Amino acid sequence: MAAGAGFIQNFALLEEAGYFDVASDMKPLMHLWSLAIEEQFYLLYPPLLWVLWRTGMPISWAIAGLAVCSFLANIALVTHAPAATFFAPHTRLWELLAGCWLSIQHRAQGPARMWLPIMVSPNTRSALGLVALCAGLIAINSSSAFPGWWALSPVIGAMLLIDAGPTSWFNRFGLAHPAIVWVGLISYPLYLWHWPLLAYLHIGNNATDAMRATAAGLAVILSWATYRWIEIPIRNSKSGWQQTFTLVLCLVIAAYLGVNTWQRQGLGFRFNEVVGSRIPLKDLPFMAHGCGIRESTKDVEIAECMHDARGTPRFALIGDSKAAALAYGVMAMSTAENAWVFLGGNNGNGAPVPVISSEQKWQGYQALIRATIDAISNTESIKVVVVTAGARALYQLGRDDTIDDLPNAPSDIEAEAEAGLNRVMDEMIVAGKKVVLTIDNPTLLDPRRCIARSVDLFAFQLNTQLRSGPGCRIALDRHQQLSTRYHSMLSRVQARHPASIQVFDPTSLLCDKASNSCGHTKHSELLYSYTDHISAQASKMIAAELVPLAMSMANRP
Repeated sequence: MAAGAGFIQNFALLEEAGYFDVASDMKPLMHLWSLAIEEQFYLLYPPLLWVLWRTGMPISWAIAGLAVCSFLANIALVTHAPAATFFAPHTRLWELLAGCWLSIQHRAQGPARMWLPIMVSPNTRSALGLVALCAGLIAINSSSAFPGWWALSPVIGAMLLIDAGPTSWFNRFGLAHPAIVWVGLISYPLYLWHWPLLAYLHIGNNATDAMRATAAGLAVILSWATYRWIEIPIRNSKSGWQQTFTLVLCLVIAAYLGVNTWQRQGLGFRFNEVVGSRIPLKDLPFMAHGCGIRESTKDVEIAECMHDARGTPRFALIGDSKAAALAYGVMAMSTAENAWVFLGGNNGNGAPVPVISSEQKWQGYQALIRATIDAISNTESIKVVVVTAGARALYQLGRDDTIDDLPNAPSDIEAEAEAGLNRVMDEMIVAGKKVVLTIDNPTLLDPRRCIARSVDLFAFQLNTQLRSGPGCRIALDRHQQLSTRYHSMLSRVQARHPASIQVFDPTSLLCDKASNSCGHTKHSELLYSYTDHISAQASKMIAAELVPLAMSMANRP
């Protein structure tokens, strides 16, 4: 709310982006990110035009050049920093500048046919524009690297339709139809209303198709009412400064309510939280920043680089976000005599996934895993290294709520992952370390998608409980069947150095063998926190067996 009122929602969402972020379709104000970028553009564009005009620069060419630079920045960054590319204004500027450039062309010389590679009729342009829009609608999905090249489809499609003008058949009889024009009139409030209504259905997690259709219909009704009784009166009002003052005051009040709720971490008195927590390492009083990264590699920013300040480290935990989820339980068992250090987690730079490879698909991990191995190898006191990584990272799986596609993962990916993991193990063993290689936890839906909620209006209380629907629970034998290939690969890695590598499987701790079930809870303990990552409670449960194993390995000759 506060960021939305200040037109910086895109930056707020960028700060939150990451593995442990709330799913976007469960954020009721997520859609304000695009309005923030628009407002930032509207503040920038008029001064830019004034400067171009005052300096005598050709405005059309300057706008086109800026758009090309913004687009190239988008292409360069979308693979390595997808969240930043999506939310940052400089990588989305070209989409708005495309419309500005088209407007300048029309104003200067009528329909901008010159920008097409060939002279085509208005009907052809509108048809091509419609095809481009439909292609984007069909082809772009959650796994697409967006904006990237994909964003050209809706942008060029919109430009072609606008450029075709009122003489093209589709524009004249389709877009100019009264029903479509009416949708256009309410489109802004419809954008504001539709997302919160649908987001709350996702949060409630028990929505049917009929409920979604009802929400969509309600969004249309509320949008018409907003247009009729708010937008038109404000637009036609002659009250001047009084109206401006009232609107600004409303923004200030909204911002205050947002800041106040955020500082209080929500209205806790009305919510019965059931999702497991992820407790940051800094909450442990003896943890300190630093993990042995040498001065020459300080520019490699590992998400979490912390150690027990009470003693010299004998043990290390390394890996991706799965290691970060395990870290609290492990570090809580650290002592001055048997101190631990943690290098891992995931941030904008990626994660130290334990695969050393020259293959392109693994390049995003190399700087971090090499710096991590460097730090471990150069810390002589470390005797045992616990290596943790998600199965989906090793097999390059596309989803974080299931491993159904693991058995059919390409064999070349598995071969390179195994070879890269072997290289990591070899370097650790050459450096005199023993290794505990942990098996990933069962993969389930984000627990917040498995919550049934009921509202007690009289008590102003939101009651919640976990449910066991599709994806919220998996049969233990089904999980083991899906993991067979993954377990075999880790066994082969361990077999190369049987005296120095131990494989640790936490599945029996997280699943109930008697009921043949793996779920979000066990013995009333909440096992998952965000997406498929374990909770602090589960990390302590696992650490109770993992840490003694590491200590026994350290004491072996």
